[in-house]
Amino acid sequence: MVNRLEPYKINRFVVDLGEYDVEDFVEVRMPNTTTEVNDYRTGADAAHNTKLWGSTRYDDLVMTRGADDNDDLLTWRRKINQGKIEEGKEDAISITLKNEMFDGGGPRWEFTNAWPREYHPPTLTTDGSQVAMETIVIAYDEMSRTA
Repeated sequence: MVNRLEPYKINRFVVDLGEYDVEDFVEVRMPNTTTEVNDYRTGADAAHNTKLWGSTRYDDLVMTRGADDNDDLLTWRRKINQGKIEEGKEDAISITLKNEMFDGGGPRWEFTNAWPREYHPPTLTTDGSQVAMETIVIAYDEMSRTA
């Protein structure tokens, strides 16, 4: 029996890119979210500023996988390169942590109106025997988490 009082492991996750059938991501850099702080003070206020919230910013979602014959990431990126922004947006993509048996859904992060803003093909060299890796950088409107 799995003890769910312990945290999930970082190496058990599933990526769902909507209509794009891409698997085997080896790294997902989850984005941070920050809210700007605006200092405010009037002449009648005390000798310190009041902190007011500003706009919220979401960093990009960055995912890396071993390059293989599947070219869906580059195909997705090409839509944006061709100016087909609405066609290139996915309503929702998600990252889900899985339990030790890979059969239960753990925390899930959803990214709405997601589209690839960068594609990085592998860096190639004759020195070494490392796996060729490709990276996709995803922009999106909003991130939400469900447990």
